[in-house]
Amino acid sequence: MLKIMKITCPLLFLLYILSGCNVLESPTTLIKPPKLEEDQSILVNAVQAVLPSGAKLLSPVEKGDSSPYSLIDLDQDDIDEAVVFYYDLKTYELIGLVFIEVKGTWRLDQTISGFGIELYDLQFADVTGDHNLEIIAGYANGVLEKGLNIYHWQKGNIQPLFDTAYSKFIVDDLNQDGLNELTVLLVNRGVSAEVTSYLYKQNGFIALDQMLLDEFGSYENVISGFVTNDKKGLVLDIQVGAHAAYTEVLLLEQNQLQKASEEMENITWKEYPVNSEDVDMDGIIEIGKLIPPVGFEDESYASTPYITSYYQWYVKDGLELKVQRFYEYQKGFYFEFPMKWNDLLTIENSNENEFSFITIDEGKLVFNVISVPVEEWEPEENTYELGRNHEYVFITTVNNAELRTYFHLQ
Repeated sequence: MLKIMKITCPLLFLLYILSGCNVLESPTTLIKPPKLEEDQSILVNAVQAVLPSGAKLLSPVEKGDSSPYSLIDLDQDDIDEAVVFYYDLKTYELIGLVFIEVKGTWRLDQTISGFGIELYDLQFADVTGDHNLEIIAGYANGVLEKGLNIYHWQKGNIQPLFDTAYSKFIVDDLNQDGLNELTVLLVNRGVSAEVTSYLYKQNGFIALDQMLLDEFGSYENVISGFVTNDKKGLVLDIQVGAHAAYTEVLLLEQNQLQKASEEMENITWKEYPVNSEDVDMDGIIEIGKLIPPVGFEDESYASTPYITSYYQWYVKDGLELKVQRFYEYQKGFYFEFPMKWNDLLTIENSNENEFSFITIDEGKLVFNVISVPVEEWEPEENTYELGRNHEYVFITTVNNAELRTYFHLQ
C-alpha cells in the first residue's frame, strides 16, 4: 500500500548544501493520519490513469523514504488538494500534477513542468502573504545543480512565481513583521557562498539583503527560529576542516542581514559539527558544542568520549549552558545529564561496552551504561534494564530509578 502524507500547516524549511558530507534535518511538519484505504486507492487510481508509460513517481530526496503523494489544503478552503511529481523515463521530463477532489472523485487540475532528474525538496508555505500555500519545489540534476521553483495554485490556474539556483532554503518570518521571507543559501565551495533574503511584494520577489559567507565551509545544518526569547534568526552549523567547525547566527534587522555577534565563530568553535536544535523544547534554538571530559584533554579526537553541550545564545552574555548529553552513536543511545552534574563528573570507558559516569574529585561511580549483545543477554542479579534495540540490551548496575529516566534510545 502506498503511503499518503497529510500536511496541514505551512512548513519551515531546511536547506541543502552543494558539497561536502551532509547531515540533514527533516523539516518540522504536522501530519494527520492518512485517509481510509478506499479513499487512498481512489487517488492512486486517478494518478495512475494519467501517468504515461515509463513514468516514475518521485518522493522528495530531502525527506528520505516518504510518500510521493502529498495531501495539502493549498487554497485554505478546508478541502485538500493532492500534489504528485513524476519523472518520465522516455521524454526525460520532470512533471508535477495537482489533483482536486470533486464529489469523491479525484481529477487532474493543473500540470507543472520542472527541470531536473530528481525532486529534491517539496514544501508548502505562504510566501506571498495571501494566506494560501505555495508549492515550493527544488529540482536537482545531481548533487551540484539544483534549482528552486515556487508556484501559486488556484483552481483552474497555476502560476510560476520565482526560480533561482540554490543550495539550501528556508521560509520564515525572520524580521517578525507578519510576512514570511524566502531565504536562499547558494554555495560554490571554495569560490563563493552567499545568503539572500527575499520578500514577495507587488507581484514579485525582491531581494531585501544579501550577505557573503565563508566560501570554504560545508553547511551541514541550517535552521531558523527563535534564538533568544524575542529574536528570530538563521542558524548555520558549518564544517571548515576535518576537525574544525563552528556555528553562525544571522539576524534580519530592519531588513538587513547581520551577524548576531562578531564573536560567534570563536565562542562556538568545536572539533566536529553539531546540529543546532531546540533540544529542551522551550521554543528557542540551542547551539551545540563538544566538550572533552576531564582527563581526556590530551587524548586523540577518535578516542575522546565527548560530552555534547547545548547552549542558548544571549545578546549580552554570550552562551548559557542548557543541556548536556553523552551520545553513543554506534550503539544507538544517549544519556542526558541532570543539570546538577555540570562540571562535577567525567566519563570512564573501561571497555567498548561500558561507559561510567564518575565524580571528578573522588572517582565515585554515579551511573553506568553497559551494552550487552542481544544474543548474549541473560538477566543478572543487581542489574537494571534501561532499554534495548535490535543489537543490544542496555543495563546499569546503579539502583537509581530517577537516573534511569535520563537514558534514551536514538
